[in-house]
Parts: sequence; structure tokens; C-alpha cells
Amino acid sequence: MKWFSIICVMCLVPLAWSANILVLEGVPSPSHHIFITTLSQALAARGHNVTSITSDLDDYKTPNLTYLYLDKLKEYLESPAFQEIDMLEYGTMNPWLSALFMPWYIVDFLDSEILSTGFRQLLDYPDDFEFDLVLYDYLLGPALLPFVHKFKNPPLVGLTAFYSPSTTANFVGSVFNPAFVPYGYIDTFTVTSFWSRLNNYLLHVVDYVIREHIMTRIFEYYLKKDFPGMTSITELQQQMKLVIMNRDPITDHIEPTLPNVISAGGMQIQALKALPQVITLS
Repeated sequence: MKWFSIICVMCLVPLAWSANILVLEGVPSPSHHIFITTLSQALAARGHNVTSITSDLDDYKTPNLTYLYLDKLKEYLESPAFQEIDMLEYGTMNPWLSALFMPWYIVDFLDSEILSTGFRQLLDYPDDFEFDLVLYDYLLGPALLPFVHKFKNPPLVGLTAFYSPSTTANFVGSVFNPAFVPYGYIDTFTVTSFWSRLNNYLLHVVDYVIREHIMTRIFEYYLKKDFPGMTSITELQQQMKLVIMNRDPITDHIEPTLPNVISAGGMQIQALKALPQVITLS
């Protein structure tokens, strides 16, 4: 009887460890969604209750994984005005145009996110609803970040499909090296001379000033109506305990990183399925 009781307790222990996890997918990009969903599904498969707010929905349902749909943001992304923007061209444009263009491109999403059904649904959750962990894609602005304040500041972990550790410098204190790490948002930018290093340094400074001293104030102005008394965006961002990013030192720029910046390059890659014994060509 004693051993039977012990076995029953051991079987019930995993159920006691089930956590409520909130995923803030603030980047409306299929590639980011694929990367983040891999982790969300893995957590759900282990018995955790995962709630993800996103502009991308899967065609299939995963047990323990609930999506809150940013429908208005999706509509904006599919609108003729947005479709005129060539995002591939953005990756090769003049670095200064990129540094000045990207922040306003991010702010442009804000109205659509706030008006989305998923945003309003999450806002209707009671303030004392307990989330044990928040995963947050920080790359394109803090429109969803005030939910951390709403739910009484659970542990916050950054999670992004981007590769550059320098983007985490303002949050978790990553090393900032403009002398040899190029501005991360431009694919063709290189640091090979004194003038390119100076240009790279100024780019990082301008990007920092725009994001931390202009954009955050714009976001706070619009978001305080739905989150009265919320903690400042800067303080919320600095609550991050660690950051997980889609980075592989073999293929990406060599950058020094702190122990709390975790490289998980290729996390979204799935195990290959065996080919069928008979292949039919139509």
C-alpha cells in the first residue's frame, strides 16, 4: 500500500508543475511565428497551458495552446497600402534611411494591434489572472508589453527569430560593439574602415535615441488609456531575465554575448519524416 501511494504521487507530480504561459508575438511575420510556435507547441506538449497573441494562425489545433488573433493587424498587413512596401528592398536600402524608416513603420502597427479582437480579449482577462511566465518577441516595438504590468509582472523572457545580440543591449545589458558589429537591420552593411566604424557607431546611437526616447513615449501615450498606471516601457523591458534568439555563431556575425542571451539557431527545424514506400507522380 505504501509503494502504491508513492507511485500515485509520482504520477501526479507532473500535473502539479503545469504552468500558465503567455506568449506575446509582437512581430507580424510568418518566420517569427514559425520559430516561436515551435517552442509554444513543445511547452503545450509538456502539459503547460500556453496562450499566444499573434497575427498568424495555424491551420491545425494543438492541445493546451490557445491563440488570440490580432485580426486588425492582419488586415492592415494585407491592405493595398502596406503591400506597396517592398520588405526585401528594405534589407538592402541605405542604412540611414533604414534607421529612420523602421521606427515609424513599427508605430504604424500600433492602432491595428490595439483594435484587434485578440488584444481586447486579453485585456478583458481579470487582472489577478495568474501567468507564471511571459515570452515576448521584442523586435518590433512594445505594443503588447504592458500586459506584463496587467498580470502583476510575471517572469519575462525575450524570444525572437532575429539573430543580433546587440538588439538586447538595452534590456539585458548585452555587450555593444559598433567597432566591429555592423548595424543589425541591414544585410549589406559592413564595418571595414575607420569611417565605416564611425558611421556604424552613429547609426546605433540614432537608432537608440529614436527607439528609447521617442518611440517609447509614443507607445506609452497611446497605451496608457488601456493600461492606467502602467510601469514605464523602459522599466518593463528591463525586467527580462534572459533572451532566446534564432542565432547560430557559424552563420551569423561573431558577437560576444552574455550568459543570459541564449542562441537557439534552427530551433524551428523539425525532424524529417520517412519517405513513403510508394511515390505516385501526378
